[in-house]
Amino acid sequence: MYRPTDGGRRGRCTLGRSGPPIANKRDGGGMGGAEPPVPATTDVAGYQALRGQAARMAAMAELSRELASLVPDVEAVASIVARRTAESLHDACFLHVAGDDSGAGTIAVHDPRPQEGAGLTAALASVIEVAEVTEDEEAPDGAGAQAGRPPVLSTLRRVWLPEPRPEEIEALLGPHSSGYVREAGITSLIAAPVMIRGRRLGVLVCLRAGGAYNAADAAYVQELADRAALALDNGRLFAAATNELAERRRAEADLRARAVQQAAVAELSQRALARVEPTELMQAATAAVAGALAVPMVGVAETDLARAELILRAGAGRAHGRAHARRAGPGVSGPPGHDHG
Repeated sequence: MYRPTDGGRRGRCTLGRSGPPIANKRDGGGMGGAEPPVPATTDVAGYQALRGQAARMAAMAELSRELASLVPDVEAVASIVARRTAESLHDACFLHVAGDDSGAGTIAVHDPRPQEGAGLTAALASVIEVAEVTEDEEAPDGAGAQAGRPPVLSTLRRVWLPEPRPEEIEALLGPHSSGYVREAGITSLIAAPVMIRGRRLGVLVCLRAGGAYNAADAAYVQELADRAALALDNGRLFAAATNELAERRRAEADLRARAVQQAAVAELSQRALARVEPTELMQAATAAVAGALAVPMVGVAETDLARAELILRAGAGRAHGRAHARRAGPGVSGPPGHDHG
C-alpha cells in the first residue's frame, strides 16, 4: 500500500543546520577584540565533511525523537523514515515494510526535489506496487513468489552500488523499473535491510541521480534503517500486548458471566428441591435467566396442543415486570392479569 509523505515537496530543513564555528575573542575579557582571520591552510573539504557528519547526527537524533512520539503505526513510521532519509540525502528514497499474515506490505516513498519530485515519487511507487501485485496474482499459493519479487525487497545484507550500470539497478528493482531508472537518471543505489533480532521487517532504499554514494552514505542509511526496525518492532510489540490485554479482558468477562449463570442454576435447583409452587418457580426462573443473560425480557410459555396456542405462564422484564407473549401459532394467551402486547 503506497503511502505518500508530503506530495514530494521539499520541506523546510530544520535538521543539521549549523554555521561555521565562531572564533573566541583574543582579549581575555571577550570584549573589544577582533576575530582572528581563518588560516589560509584550513582544510575546506575536511571542514565540510565535519559539518556533514554533525548534520547527520542531528538528523538521526531528530528522527529518534519523532519515532518515539509516534503512535505505534506502521504507516506513520514508514512515512517519517522515508521522508527524513530523502531530505537528509537529497535523494529519492522508499521504505518497504513486509506484510504479515493479516495483509499486504506497506510502502512509503519520498523524493525531495521540488520540481519533478512529485511525478518521480508516483513513478517509483508504481514500480514497487506493480511488483507486489504481480507477486500476489502470479503466485497466490506462494510458489514462485521469489521469482517475481525484486531482489532488493528481500535483501538480508546491505547493498551499496557506487557507480552501477543501469542494468544492475534494474536487476535489483525489477523488470518494471527500467523506465523509471532511465527517466530519473539513477546513477547510484543503497539498500539497507530493516532487521531486528535476525528477523527481516523490510528494506530502506535510496536512489541518487547524478553522483555516487560513498561508504559513509551507506553506513548512514543503515543506521536509519536500524532505527526504523526498532520503531516497527516496538509498534508490533505494543499491538500484540494490546490484543493480549483485550483477549484477557474478554476471557475474564466470560468467566464472570459463567459464574453468574452457575449461581442462577444452583439457586433454581434449591428452589425446586424445596417444592415451591410451579408458578413461583417459573417466575423465579425467568428472573434468574434475565439476570444471568443480561437480557431485557424473558418469558416461560406452555404449549396448548388442543388449542394450538402458547400460554404464557411467567415473565420478567419490560414495563415494570409485565410479561408480553409473542404469537407462535394461531393464538397466544396468558395468565389472568397479564398484558399481551
